[in-house]
This record gives sequence, structure tokens and C-alpha cells, in this order.
Amino acid sequence: MRADILIWSTLSGVVLGLFTGAGLLALGVLVHALLPGSWARVVERLTVPALVLALVVVPLAGGVLGFLEGRLKLR
Repeated sequence: MRADILIWSTLSGVVLGLFTGAGLLALGVLVHALLPGSWARVVERLTVPALVLALVVVPLAGGVLGFLEGRLKLR
């Protein structure tokens, strides 16, 4: 029972992190579409770091926060 709460809290944090990362990517695409000339070089340089940040780091941070939330639920 305790492990289930921790697992579900962690997984929900990862899923929310994925949604947040996808939203950040969508915001970046929108900014690039609105300001194409000035952002062309920035987008070329930061494509891979932005993808890693949005699809790896943000979901991992969400998972850690979900795990901590699960630990608080168990107190």
C-alpha cells in the first residue's frame, strides 16, 4: 500500500512533467513562428538542449517532486 502511493505519486509527477515540457516546447515553437528572423540562429543552436531540457530534465524534476509529495502523504 505504501509503495503504491509512492509509485503513483512519482508517475503522476513524471506525466505532469511531460505535459509541462511539451508546453514549453510549444511555447518555443510559437515564439519562433512569431519572430522568425531574430530567433533563427538561437533555435539552431539550442534545439538539442531545449529538447533534452523539456523531455528529460523537466519530467525527472516532476518525478522527484511527485515522490516527495508521496512521502508527505505517508506521514
